[in-house]
Amino acid sequence: MSDNAARWQAYHRNTADRHARRYLAYAEAHGQPTAADYDALEAERPNVLAAMDRAYREEQWEQVRGFMRALDEYLDVRGYWGEYRARLDQAVRAAETEGHRRNAAAFASRLAELMRKTGDLETAHREYQRVLDIFEELGNRADIASTLHQLGVLAQDTGEYDEARRLYRQSLAINEELGNRA
Repeated sequence: MSDNAARWQAYHRNTADRHARRYLAYAEAHGQPTAADYDALEAERPNVLAAMDRAYREEQWEQVRGFMRALDEYLDVRGYWGEYRARLDQAVRAAETEGHRRNAAAFASRLAELMRKTGDLETAHREYQRVLDIFEELGNRADIASTLHQLGVLAQDTGEYDEARRLYRQSLAINEELGNRA
């Protein structure tokens, strides 16, 4: 590679990184669930999403997770569910690639919730099962109970009442074990 080509690549990477950092900072600054922050994100949505996409392509996994944390509720509340799903998929992959199993489970849980809300119950079930597998691997009993409850809700939604009862009972037993009266 020539010196000019190498300098051009370095310049391009540096510019792309500055772009991603700028819009990540912007998204984080407006990541609160207020009308003013949502309006600010709305004004820069194409740029913020493009920066997240670039971070994903460049395998800047920490930035991808940061974008998702900042944009999570905004994309859901404003009804950008196609964008929301794509970004959740990116965040799950980023967390898994870096070995952040807890973060991967949290993003996959939000994805499952979105799929349930939009009627894709098969994908919702698959994602909740992935979340449950992660929490079981991590041994996090409270999150296991919560996920079993969500699987119970999903079973109830699909008319599988016996399965829903079984899952609710499992969830309740774990919560009682943990002393969670809520």
